[in-house]
Amino acid sequence: MNKLNALKNYLIQLRLVTSEKIEAYPENGRMDIISKPGKQGLEITQVYYDGIIELTEVKASFHHIAAIISAWLVEQDHDRFTRFELDNPEFDYDLKSDHTTDIQLTIPFCESVYLVENTDGPIAYDNQRYDTGDYDLWVAETGEVTDASTR
Repeated sequence: MNKLNALKNYLIQLRLVTSEKIEAYPENGRMDIISKPGKQGLEITQVYYDGIIELTEVKASFHHIAAIISAWLVEQDHDRFTRFELDNPEFDYDLKSDHTTDIQLTIPFCESVYLVENTDGPIAYDNQRYDTGDYDLWVAETGEVTDASTR
């Protein structure tokens, strides 16, 4: 759950809450099994889950938090809008008497799992050995079909 952990670490880095006042965990996980080859390996599955982030005793306004989360998602999770068409985040909040807020965010995520060739890798697939890893999967957004005989 790389994206969920990255967002949690970002919120801690901004010092909106301390690490003791934030919890992040996945719920409602699902895998779509695919096999999409790339130059460096292949995309084997897409993992969908709801990332739950609970912030307690936040002193920033909810609008401030919503703007931070939205900006992070736009910049760090491009595929959510184009490739995966994920639902928008949902939230609950509870305003406390000491002017702090408890906030729970539910953010749908999708992460691809890639297999990278490795002769000593623990994963056997299609008569080869692999390990999991990250690499850029280039996806064509436009293309043109030409007939070489007309040149």
